[in-house]
Amino acid sequence: MLIEFTLVPYESDEILGLEVMLQLCNWEWGSRVLFVHEKAIKYLTTHEVSSNEVAIKKYEIVSKAI
Repeated sequence: MLIEFTLVPYESDEILGLEVMLQLCNWEWGSRVLFVHEKAIKYLTTHEVSSNEVAIKKYEIVSKAI
């Protein structure tokens, strides 16, 4: 559901979804739950980036999860 909320054409809503994902990565279980879903992995790694802020948030999420 979080990925569906984040896959919208509105940058502000997309950033809010990315913030939730970033907060999930504060815990090991949160990272596992996020990266179990193929749709989340595809979104974070291959989805076209609309702005620098979105790109930075995606990078922070992947970096923190690793």
